[in-house]
Amino acid sequence: MTKSFCVMCKEIYDTDDNTYEQRIIVDEDFCPICWQREITSFTDGNIDFSYLEGLVK
Repeated sequence: MTKSFCVMCKEIYDTDDNTYEQRIIVDEDFCPICWQREITSFTDGNIDFSYLEGLVK
């Protein structure tokens, strides 16, 4: 069990509770609650990525 300090809410949290996505990118700066709040604050679920069409080969 490892503890870390959340830069957003300033609370100590257990890194074993990190989300799968946090573990992939090895992010221990945010607690899982703040991570979800920050990640989902950038999307409403209706993101249009059509402007990227043709840029990815």
